[in-house]
Amino acid sequence: MRSLANRRGTTLSPSCRLRGTLKQLADDTGGRAFFPKNASDLKGVYDAIATDLRSQYFMTYSPRNQSLDGKWRAIKLECRTPDVHVKTRRGYYAVKH
Repeated sequence: MRSLANRRGTTLSPSCRLRGTLKQLADDTGGRAFFPKNASDLKGVYDAIATDLRSQYFMTYSPRNQSLDGKWRAIKLECRTPDVHVKTRRGYYAVKH
């Protein structure tokens, strides 16, 4: 986001940068960021959160790579059902010893 603004010769406001940071953090961890403009928008946000909470599943796995090297491990989870949207974090850092 920042590089696009810089290429256009503009500067992003602190508020815009913070929103971008929060959005990126939410995306990276499998979540969503909400930015209601006023109190009347909160019901929609609460409804979306409630729907997400009712639709969660907990999954575990054991990685093939058992190296304790502290490196990034990407995660990709796919569903064979076309109408199902899967939202996960993008990966994790392995434990380092």
